[in-house]
Amino acid sequence: MNILSNPVSPGSKTKRKRRSPPIDNDLPSSSTDLLVPKVEPQPLAYPIPLINTQNPVTWNVNDVCSYLNQSGCSFALKTIQEQEIDGAALLLLDDLPKVQDLLEFKLGPAVKFCHVVEQLRTQVIDTFHSSPSLKTPSRLSTTNTS
Repeated sequence: MNILSNPVSPGSKTKRKRRSPPIDNDLPSSSTDLLVPKVEPQPLAYPIPLINTQNPVTWNVNDVCSYLNQSGCSFALKTIQEQEIDGAALLLLDDLPKVQDLLEFKLGPAVKFCHVVEQLRTQVIDTFHSSPSLKTPSRLSTTNTS
């Protein structure tokens, strides 16, 4: 017998029925019946604490450490104490490469630290300074100031 030969003779017209997968009647009948669950934004593991009435520019090293600890940056406390970073110095630490280099943080902790500092800086400007000239323009701004 030839392996390539067809066991069904060419004259017979036997059709095989295709089997379709079983239909699940629990599914919606149209795409408009589909329910898409709403995804609520999750709060940060450590919400940025609100500053008290004392301006962070006047904070000492212990005040800075307390704030960073509440903000989830406890990894930075030893370095902040060793480098004697007070509130005014903290608010100047906004550049990720500088934070990584000067404070010797790895990328992940440095990003978190810079985010906390940026949030604090925004609170300081909004709380203690009403002058628009104190608010720094975005680095992505395309407006020409000349």
